[in-house]
Amino acid sequence: MEIFATDGDTVIVHYQVSFTDGKVYDSTAGKDPIKFELGTGFFIPGFEAAIRGMKLGEKKVTTIRPVHAFGKKRLELIQVIPRAGLPDHIPCKEGQKAEITMDDGQQVVVTITEITDDTVTLDANPDPIGKELVLAVELIGLD
Repeated sequence: MEIFATDGDTVIVHYQVSFTDGKVYDSTAGKDPIKFELGTGFFIPGFEAAIRGMKLGEKKVTTIRPVHAFGKKRLELIQVIPRAGLPDHIPCKEGQKAEITMDDGQQVVVTITEITDDTVTLDANPDPIGKELVLAVELIGLD
């Protein structure tokens, strides 16, 4: 009799989450597998949905749309600042990541997404926000 993963089960999986361009976002490769209770919201909805219904030993590759991953970009986390306001120690190059200190002292990682003669656009949305993800997962344990 085959047993399939359902909510409330403790599952053990190896996985790799990549962007559609193939760049790996997160993976258990070279690490211990992860163990968690399915259906508790421990992972993004698309991750848990992919595991639900899998049988022990099964491998699967699936695409997770942004709505079932990390959601849409939050526009309030995108800010345009005067180019002169960018500290000298931060290279002014599109795609460059930088850590900035907010007025309240909190450290935030931003990506420079656009540069004009007068302004720099900083995006504090995490990398996977608004992006489709590719999940490769193997169910190796099920309780």
